[in-house]
Amino acid sequence: MDQLENYLGTLKKNVQSVLNSYGSGWSVYVKDLKTNTSFTINDTSMYPASIIKLFVMEATYASVREKRIALTANVKTLLREMITKSDNTSYNSLIRVIGKGNFSAGCSYINNYIKQKGHTGTGVHHYLNG
Repeated sequence: MDQLENYLGTLKKNVQSVLNSYGSGWSVYVKDLKTNTSFTINDTSMYPASIIKLFVMEATYASVREKRIALTANVKTLLREMITKSDNTSYNSLIRVIGKGNFSAGCSYINNYIKQKGHTGTGVHHYLNG
């Protein structure tokens, strides 16, 4: 365990050094998935920007597994465009699909899903300009 702690300590110093060269406005979370050892640098709330799309993608696949929606060619295209091109229109459309035509209902489903997975302080609340 000491070797891992030393490694994570060195990694944290190196990451901090890089972040210092870019100024403020950055947060980093690192977790060793085998030991659950982790560290955070600048643990503050920030606007998620396109990172929120990863949660929407995960919730979309959960909706498919739950048979809430079907994994149609359209849903596959929307997922691909949202992730590979960071397409905001696809993001908005997927939320409406999950909400069965209702954007607010889609947001509610995704936000409940996010909370069930243990993520706090983040959520889907509005359209993204596309």
